[in-house]
Amino acid sequence: MSATTVNRPLLLPLLGRLFVALLLLSTAANALAPTTARADIRVWEENEDDIWHHRWFAFTGFAQPGFLYRQNDKNNPSSQDQFWLQRARFGFRTQLHRFIQLRFEMEGMPTPNLTDVFVDMPFHTAFSIRFGQFLLPFLRTYQINEVNQAFIDRLVYTPQQPDRAALRYLNPRDVGIMFTGIIGNADPDVMSPAVQYWVGAFLGRGANQLINEDNAFLYSARVNVHVLGPPKAADQESDLANNENPHVAVGGGVYTNCDDRGNYNRGVTFDSEFRFRGFYAYASFVRFYNGPVNGDGLGKFLGYDGANSCRRKAASGEPHAAWGASFQAQYVLPPMLFPVRDQALEVLARFDFVAPQNPADGSFLGGGTETPTYTPPTDYINSDNPPSRWRLTFGLNWFPTREQILRVSVNYQLNRETENAIIAGDPFVGIANDILWLQGTVGF
Repeated sequence: MSATTVNRPLLLPLLGRLFVALLLLSTAANALAPTTARADIRVWEENEDDIWHHRWFAFTGFAQPGFLYRQNDKNNPSSQDQFWLQRARFGFRTQLHRFIQLRFEMEGMPTPNLTDVFVDMPFHTAFSIRFGQFLLPFLRTYQINEVNQAFIDRLVYTPQQPDRAALRYLNPRDVGIMFTGIIGNADPDVMSPAVQYWVGAFLGRGANQLINEDNAFLYSARVNVHVLGPPKAADQESDLANNENPHVAVGGGVYTNCDDRGNYNRGVTFDSEFRFRGFYAYASFVRFYNGPVNGDGLGKFLGYDGANSCRRKAASGEPHAAWGASFQAQYVLPPMLFPVRDQALEVLARFDFVAPQNPADGSFLGGGTETPTYTPPTDYINSDNPPSRWRLTFGLNWFPTREQILRVSVNYQLNRETENAIIAGDPFVGIANDILWLQGTVGF
């Protein structure tokens, strides 16, 4: 087995051909259907004039079928080309009272499982309560539902099977309670600063888990500062809403948990985003320090030093640091470049990186291969010690109705591992794992 493998890049000119094809297809679709058809899936509504007793019920759902073309490499366990149904969700939203809203959502792939089920109690714009199972208030990417993502998959430092384990303890959903609100003017047309906050406590076992074996909780909190006021469509990872005024948000969060490997996870994240007239840019950074509690006063105060929690030596090895970063930019083409009425075409690019397990050496980002406690990965899908990697992703999103819930996406991902894996005693790095990914999103 050689120490390196030369990757055979896919043909980038294919993206240019896809652009031309989409433009022709858009023009034809617009000629055949000059007006956008909409379906109202709200089946129950009453007391429209009484906000205190206004009630409604609405079905929701979306599917994301696609096709993945991967470079063939016998050393890559996920190198086969395949048709792919990434997600198939269905559920409902309902308001039983002005202060009682319910959300229910099921995932059908690869097997049926519960994604979201929670109750919202919006007492005031500055204070509401949510309890149930839902997305954690830590990473900005987890504040965006999968149907509203710009790229086909989330950032490389979030777990996704079978391709990557990355920071495996960063489960997107958990069971718990959260307090949230926005302080300041919430009107996107008013250029006035506002602060949005989220504070939550969770079981810490991930989605669909109700047994808290370590008798400790996961705590997470997040703050967003909307410097120029909150934007339109803040829950969407793009500026398809075309904000006429510039909007800048700076955010950060903290995270603590005792995970199922006996690690006391201490995490912090920072991010920033910008939206203005179809342009969207986003940057993020996340850093974790993981290991046993030992003499950590905060860990003991939070209950992580129990006999069944993080007092023992972590099962995943020595204390370590982990970090990830990303930057992305995207642009919804103006009518001058995409002159098709009631449709939109977006070009986008992203760079992201993750170092899942750097040995603790006292530095902020951890040590490297020369650190005495360094342990090389044993394979590419090791959930405790996967290799460091970076990706460069280019993409196109076509919106036939200028709505997030109906689009065709194509992403070309250039993937590289930057850390040798020791397989059968031999060092090996750089498997051929570039991907061309075509996917549709259809929702209601």
